[in-house]
Amino acid sequence: MSTKLRILLMDYVSHELNIAYQTSPVEATQEAITKAIETAFEKLDDDVLDAGEAAVKAELPLPEALPFVTLACAGSCAILGIYDLESCLLRVACVGDSRAVLGHRENDGRVHTVALSVDQNLENSSEASRLQDEHPNEPDMIEDEAVLGMSITRAFGDARWKYS
Repeated sequence: MSTKLRILLMDYVSHELNIAYQTSPVEATQEAITKAIETAFEKLDDDVLDAGEAAVKAELPLPEALPFVTLACAGSCAILGIYDLESCLLRVACVGDSRAVLGHRENDGRVHTVALSVDQNLENSSEASRLQDEHPNEPDMIEDEAVLGMSITRAFGDARWKYS
């Protein structure tokens, strides 16, 4: 899955950003850019999951279906940074528990770091609360700081937690 993300994620993001800029040719709004990146992440995940499900429903021979099913069932985190030269704005998009960190050297030689993303796992109390809010009828969903054995709360793929 991580190889697939490395190959396709930028294509999906570029496509959605092009749409955002076509809608507003002079300058896409900050909200439109953010939405384009979110849409790209969601579409890529949906396409991977849909291809896996379609391979099973089509009853393809195992050698043909296996690459699609394996990809859909594998999980991966991803982190993406995009720097806009015009606005001097750095955007960071994160899925999973990868962390983007910006570092710069101070005049005295010390390195100062700033976290640019928030881990999406159950060690993050806001993520645990989000899951509990989204699943109010499943009070025992989180057990031993894990959901069905996973501490990561968001990922690409991981079909077994997403299919109905």
